Amino acid sequence: MGLKPRQPIRKDLKNWDDLQRYLDDVFTISDKNEHPHATVNADDYKYSVEEIVAEGEKNGYKVTRNPGSPYLRFK
Repeated sequence: MGLKPRQPIRKDLKNWDDLQRYLDDVFTISDKNEHPHATVNADDYKYSVEEIVAEGEKNGYKVTRNPGSPYLRFK
């Protein structure tokens, strides 16, 4: 009989609501921290790095990225 062909791994990409919930959670919990920040992997989202950075900055976050890295740091 043997094995069936391997099924592709399905990974649903996150959206703006997911990012907002995560940022709200991090910054609410971090209110006692003098320098709160959140790190996200842009590859987990439906949007390009540029879109995520632009949306974050438009909404008052300072967003940084190391060149070549998918990780974004929100302050």
